[in-house]
Amino acid sequence: MKAKKNVYVPSAMIKRIVCEVTEIPISKFLTPRGVPGAKKRELVEARQISMTLCILYTRKSLAYIGLAHGGRDHATVMHAHKAINDYFDTNYTPITGCYNECESRLLRWAERDMVVSVKPALKCKIIKSCIKNKVPLDVRQHILSRRERELEKIAV
Repeated sequence: MKAKKNVYVPSAMIKRIVCEVTEIPISKFLTPRGVPGAKKRELVEARQISMTLCILYTRKSLAYIGLAHGGRDHATVMHAHKAINDYFDTNYTPITGCYNECESRLLRWAERDMVVSVKPALKCKIIKSCIKNKVPLDVRQHILSRRERELEKIAV
């Protein structure tokens, strides 16, 4: 399982797609720890799929991903990623099939909404370069906006 290059998807969209595929309401999906019913197998497996997709397609920390999934911590996110990888290793089709369906819908959504880009990585490089060369803030903003317009022309 590797992420497609240059695809960034918001974690909210990942959670929504996983909930649609698994037919679990988002309110149950985001049930906090300690609440009765939060550890039901179908909920846990759906959260694990979502956490794994968030690791691959967002640029968020493990702690952030855990908090976004009902207040879990980073260790839970690491366990979820390992569990999904183990399901693929053992070829457990109910989970791998669901994961593949979620990922394909996610990539179709990203393609349709033109989220495929190199913006976050490129912005980071430009900002680092500007800071290193002591470029004033207003010039940095102008460079970034010009670069974004160039990327939009390429995408169209």
